[in-house]
Amino acid sequence: MRFTLFIWLLVVANHHSAQDWSPLDNGLGCPFNGEVKHMIVDSMTGDLIVSGAFQTDGNCDTMRAFARWNGVSWNSIGNTHGGASITVYEFRDTLYGTGYLLDEPPLDYHDLHRYNLNDWDSIPEGPDGSVQCFTENNGVLYFGGSFDKCGNDSTYLLGRYENGVCSGLVPNYKPSGGTSISDLIFYQNELYAGGNFNCFSVQGFSNFGKVSNGDFVSVDAQFNNTGGGLVSELIVYNGELIIAGGFNKSSGYTGDYIMKWDGNTMSELGTGVNDRVNDLEVFNGELYALGWFTEAGGNSAYHIAKWDGLEWTAVNTNPISEWWKLTNMIIWNDDLYIAGTFSEIDGVTLNGIARFNQSLNIHNPENSKDLKLYPNPTSDIINYSYPGTTDNLDVQIFNLLGQCVHAEKSIPTAGSINILSLPKGCYKVIFKTASTHFDSFFIKI
Repeated sequence: MRFTLFIWLLVVANHHSAQDWSPLDNGLGCPFNGEVKHMIVDSMTGDLIVSGAFQTDGNCDTMRAFARWNGVSWNSIGNTHGGASITVYEFRDTLYGTGYLLDEPPLDYHDLHRYNLNDWDSIPEGPDGSVQCFTENNGVLYFGGSFDKCGNDSTYLLGRYENGVCSGLVPNYKPSGGTSISDLIFYQNELYAGGNFNCFSVQGFSNFGKVSNGDFVSVDAQFNNTGGGLVSELIVYNGELIIAGGFNKSSGYTGDYIMKWDGNTMSELGTGVNDRVNDLEVFNGELYALGWFTEAGGNSAYHIAKWDGLEWTAVNTNPISEWWKLTNMIIWNDDLYIAGTFSEIDGVTLNGIARFNQSLNIHNPENSKDLKLYPNPTSDIINYSYPGTTDNLDVQIFNLLGQCVHAEKSIPTAGSINILSLPKGCYKVIFKTASTHFDSFFIKI
């Protein structure tokens, strides 16, 4: 009896972490022969769109470079005859993809392509090298990567596509080292870029900056002190620009692998994480990070963690066998998906893409009905009470820009919050326990 119980416990222990992840049908690749490089959500259909270096799905059906997952099955996007895609982006209800795609007759060797609802068209006079990222602003599509010509312009790393014409963006930039852009974002009406690059014209500049007057501008000399640390991801959270990648203090940077920039000052997110960050997502007012790290905020966090504006919390608590092959993630229909070059996690065949089985959406709208905020409107004090728990609460107050303007930890289930210093306006307040969170609104007059 004891031997049988021991064997049963051993089986349960060996399969516990495997149950954290589920395949999407049989994934992409048969046998696994590529990489899922990027994922987006199609705003028209709600489907998950992926790009990468795969040639089939996990059932050996042809599925080259781009694929669509509707929650049940994979479907091909276009009829390319091979090649690989780096990224995909939706702009004005049209999919744009990048990579070297093979066709009959061959597509022009330009890395920027547009989906015409049947197949992929190469953008005429597009960039002459790889495109790795997109962003948009005021009806213009911007892209970055590793190229030195766009349309008729000689330009390194950055370009724009407007009214059917590609043009360069930084004609004055002269690279002096690594030459690739990994991510682009507009923040406070300025274009920021992250990647692996530096330039002759700015002393000590490397890997992160903004675009001004046809060149890159360093925004924080201490952050860019010595270089050597790739900036792989940029995202806005709580009104600040989050910068993540492979940089750390030992390389001369001011933080470890993830930092925030408010337009004037660079600062850390707690104690950060202990290894490279590859991707970031924002969901339910929290910042999610994916990477090679095993700690976040000084606590164990196997490769996925979240930051709530005050502290880090582990999302995945079990080791991932092929952690170095994790490259990107997305939150779709309240579920977390990861992708990369992995073929399995702890014995479960996944083929490059997997769904996390634990729910991220712990918000319970019914709980919000029991929350009382008064007086509302108010000018100085907002009183609250929540009889639905005996646990202490964490509270965060957000303005209409999504910025956290007030936060407290471990407060009682009934009390008062001083909001005298807040400007007049409408605010969202979120209360959290260990198992749920609930919210409401109030007006400061």
